[in-house]
Amino acid sequence: MTLIIAHHLPDGIVRQLEPKLPEGVALAGTPQKPDHWQVPGEATAMILLPPHGGVYYPPEKPAGWPFGLRWVQAVSTGVDDYPKWVWEVESATCGRGTQSNAIAEFAVASILALEKRFPEVWIDQGDDWHQMQNNPLGTIEGKTVGIIGFGTIGQAIARRAAPFGANVLATSRSGTLPAGSAAQFATLDDVLAQSDHLVLAAPLTPETRGMMHRAAFARMKKDAHFVNIARGQMVDQDALLEALNNGHLRMATLDVTDPEPLPNGHPFYSHPKVRLTPHMSWGKGGNPFDAIGGLIVENIRRFQNGQVLLNPIDRNAGY
Repeated sequence: MTLIIAHHLPDGIVRQLEPKLPEGVALAGTPQKPDHWQVPGEATAMILLPPHGGVYYPPEKPAGWPFGLRWVQAVSTGVDDYPKWVWEVESATCGRGTQSNAIAEFAVASILALEKRFPEVWIDQGDDWHQMQNNPLGTIEGKTVGIIGFGTIGQAIARRAAPFGANVLATSRSGTLPAGSAAQFATLDDVLAQSDHLVLAAPLTPETRGMMHRAAFARMKKDAHFVNIARGQMVDQDALLEALNNGHLRMATLDVTDPEPLPNGHPFYSHPKVRLTPHMSWGKGGNPFDAIGGLIVENIRRFQNGQVLLNPIDRNAGY
């Protein structure tokens, strides 16, 4: 009996995925339109792209959902932007961990770039040589790198920052860190107050939405560096702008904002203390679908064989 898996995937990705599928599995494309949201009746699983991937999801649950589906697999790590009815199935999984290393590299690279003053120290004439030599570079060694959220991304950041000699502190929802972690657990207040470089790496949930507000930025060290590779909705951007303008923060590296993209003319585009990138920290060259593709194939094999699926979504926690 053939296992039918519905999907929203582009044709190019389908062509990459199909040769890797276990025997007895077939993909069924299901284009979604505002006036028609349906799943093939024979499908028992579905692969979902996020709403910002160009897929339409009605705000209200379609009549008959989840049809014959017993499992849905989101290709994304974050699941906050899907409507909640999507997860009303027997099993729901996500792409957690598939881009963690790339995002961690981005976060640590942003810290290094600030300490080493890239690109400020790059010179293009001899007259700049001695002027730049008189302005020493910084170092991560001995600095405190704080991480808010210690999931797969936060753990990957800690593993990369610690060998530089950084003191790595991290918060976690559970109140503890995994054994052997490259970070020390700390309360949110302590992470805010002690970090020279603070990385926001938590999922967007009702508890974390807007968590970086005026009081949080005021709690941070003067001249601290704020890095957001999580979600823009977790930050009061007016409060961040205020902290930068009044000289309290040294720099903000933002790979995510609210909204995305920011409207033309927004202060972050031209602010001298903001390094803004277009939500690209997850990129790692080559074929960006390789990692999530491998996870999807493994979970299809497990689903086919009645085994435990990887990366289950905690519906109560929201990630």
